[in-house]
Amino acid sequence: MRPMMTMRIRMMMTLMMRVMMIMVMRMMMRMTMRIMLRMIMMMMIRMMMRMMLRPMMMISMILWMMMRMSVRMRMRLIMVITRNRMIRLMIRLMIRMMMRVMMRVVRIGG
Repeated sequence: MRPMMTMRIRMMMTLMMRVMMIMVMRMMMRMTMRIMLRMIMMMMIRMMMRMMLRPMMMISMILWMMMRMSVRMRMRLIMVITRNRMIRLMIRLMIRMMMRVMMRVVRIGG
């Protein structure tokens, strides 16, 4: 395959991921059922693992998922994603930072 082709395919993949994310977001907004949420989460994790996206995209997706999860689910997700203790700590720190930023944004916005 020519390099251009691979680039195009990669672009397509990222686009697909974005579309998926938007669809999942809409579904989540509508649904309150925990089971469905869990299924979606597992699907997302599997997809991420399969595609092995760039680390920043991974982290941003995980953080986005965190925002829409209960505390218990959050911990479980962290456990699933990170077997490594250092990475787990980093993610926790990042979540805390994100929460603070989100709170500020919410306060300013509303």
